[in-house]
Amino acid sequence: MASIYFVVRSALVAGTRRFLQPTPPRCARSLHALLATAACAGLLAGCGGGGASGPAASSGGLLATDTSLSPSEFAANSLNLLAGQFGGPGSIDGAGRDARFNGISAIVFDAAGNEYVADTANNTIRKITPAGGVSTLAGLAGHAGSVDGVGTAARFSGPTGIALDGAGYIYVADTGNQTIRKISADGRVTTFTGVSGSSGSSDGARGTARFNSPAGIASDAAGNLYVADTNNLLIRKIDSTGTVITIAGSAGAAGTADGQGGAARFNGPHGIAVDSSGTLYVSDTWHFPQSHTDSVSSTIRKISPTGEVTTLAGLAGTTGRSDGSGATARFYYPGGLAVDAAGNVYVADTFNSLIRKVTPDGVVSTLAGGSGGSADGVGTAAGFLYPAGIAVDARGNLAVADTGNATVRRIDVNSRVSTVAGLAAQYGYLDGQGSDARFNGPYGLAADAQGNVYVADSFSATIRRISAAGVTTTLAGVPGIFGSADGIAGAARSSPTQPGSAQLNAAYGVAADASGNVYVADTGNNLIRKISATGMVSTLAGSAGQAGSADGQGALARFNAPYGVAIGRNGNLLVADTLNHVIRSVTPDGFVSTLAGVAQSVGASDGMAGAARFNLPYGIAAAADGTVFVGDSGNHVIRKISTAGVVTTVAGLAGSSGSSDGPSAIARFNSPQGIALDGNGTLYIADTLNATVRRLGLDGQVTTVAGVGGEDGISTATLPGRLYRPFGVAVMASGAVAVSSGNSVLLIRLK
Repeated sequence: MASIYFVVRSALVAGTRRFLQPTPPRCARSLHALLATAACAGLLAGCGGGGASGPAASSGGLLATDTSLSPSEFAANSLNLLAGQFGGPGSIDGAGRDARFNGISAIVFDAAGNEYVADTANNTIRKITPAGGVSTLAGLAGHAGSVDGVGTAARFSGPTGIALDGAGYIYVADTGNQTIRKISADGRVTTFTGVSGSSGSSDGARGTARFNSPAGIASDAAGNLYVADTNNLLIRKIDSTGTVITIAGSAGAAGTADGQGGAARFNGPHGIAVDSSGTLYVSDTWHFPQSHTDSVSSTIRKISPTGEVTTLAGLAGTTGRSDGSGATARFYYPGGLAVDAAGNVYVADTFNSLIRKVTPDGVVSTLAGGSGGSADGVGTAAGFLYPAGIAVDARGNLAVADTGNATVRRIDVNSRVSTVAGLAAQYGYLDGQGSDARFNGPYGLAADAQGNVYVADSFSATIRRISAAGVTTTLAGVPGIFGSADGIAGAARSSPTQPGSAQLNAAYGVAADASGNVYVADTGNNLIRKISATGMVSTLAGSAGQAGSADGQGALARFNAPYGVAIGRNGNLLVADTLNHVIRSVTPDGFVSTLAGVAQSVGASDGMAGAARFNLPYGIAAAADGTVFVGDSGNHVIRKISTAGVVTTVAGLAGSSGSSDGPSAIARFNSPQGIALDGNGTLYIADTLNATVRRLGLDGQVTTVAGVGGEDGISTATLPGRLYRPFGVAVMASGAVAVSSGNSVLLIRLK
């Protein structure tokens, strides 16, 4: 089957299509690690869907919800919210909702009420104080590895499980490294058992034992550790010396059979918890090599101190969300587990977005969660989005790693749910002023001379317009309806359902000309569309649903996921035809020709037109003299096409990613995407995977304008502020720079 990464991401995207994402590495196959990555932590950000709701953010001093200021009144040298809402994934330390997480998958309390979080997609271990202050205890966000060391010098690879022993040591199931790591109170990380990069199922001492994507981990009162060794289909025990033995299951033998020790079978153990008597509880979910339909298990298993495995709740081979007793209850890919002093087991029922309670005799009830989302409230009035981890303190309060919302939640003994740290992303579709507007995957941006910003709101299937006063309206497309019909644009129709309304399909690029026409790279349809100043949408070139690389007139031409568009000299439209790896030109009457590169030929060669090669060109911009600039994302460089058709690399080094400023040949980028020119010829670059906006000056110097390299998450403040995977940039007539980031459009006021 396709990995659970794609199953979860499909749910988060809510049926929309993600064309341009490369396949992620499958370094960790556990439910938690893959959920973490799925929670918008892939190479492209701003996953659509989910419908998360909650309070708007305030970060670093400028209120995201402050609509009393018009964009023209924003302070100099600041990053501001222009429209939409922000929240969601990131890697920012801070207080409460100013902090950002990325794919949290497990959580544990200490005796003082601190919470420790396995921040899986960030490859870090985070600490949350009782007051909500978030800091990074160990690891460095965005840097995977297997290095022992102190604090940020250490490296993890998709850490998924976390446990705490009586002496205060933290143990981590470092899933991608196939090891169990140990962290002291001062953040010193050592490898406790297993060998990094070496998977297997051997029992034995530290240097001999092997694991295969260990996920859950728990500690008992005697200091023993228990591990849900997911891809081995085993439950393992580790004593204080680091010696590993298998206590239940048979390596590589999937099944659902109850029984004694090695006679029992698991179908994919993930979460694990231990009570005061030494009884273990395991969420048994799925096993990667099997097909999706065959792999469903979704049960809670129980292992006695003598090794007898029984099924406490749920029924093997079925999923659902029914409360009830024992086999009448249903779960849907349950993740983390916790057990309280009375023997009640709490379950992060991940795909149901519920928190469940299982009594010692197997009676299942729903403690909190309803139909998804991120709302705080009591019991089923609260909303979660793919919660993966759970912990319980001595007073019976619960902490929840709410993975899909990138937040840490708390449930008190009265079932009241609150958000402790992080801020849920605000997805949706809504026109309105400033922060009242909602977007669902804004990508490409363009600006006109009147101060309007045009937004390709990809996953709502619309083109939006933000006025100079910060008011968002819909220019074209029918929200949530994906199609290719030409017809009436949003501004000209009486209602979204009016017959003849135009439709789009995951449009990524947008450009505006001086006559009021707007051009769209309709990526999902492989089309170039035109929205006239009179409010009609027409197809300028390409054939809907027909991918290819043919030059020619109108419908005879073919594109393959076109991304960026720009207005060139003489009114020709320039297109970054991304999956063809070429730059195309479209005349006003729709004739398509190839300007540079060779279709389906990937490379980084400079040279004359057809001799040059590109690798996933995304952004494109045109200077008044006819020079064209390209964000050559796959090569991590900025390219230039002269008026004579000669392609040169003007900044960065092909194949070398990084975030260095400096002279153009020394500067480094990481998947640069949207680009835009100001009136003086300065180039602004959305350096997507560095989470920054960069500037390439006429003197050849590259500087960082906004964001901090490697620190994901939006924070409006005095520059540099923080950004989350910026995609589109546009330079406004005022000199301000608009940037799409997460599900918001931000404004960089430079002076």
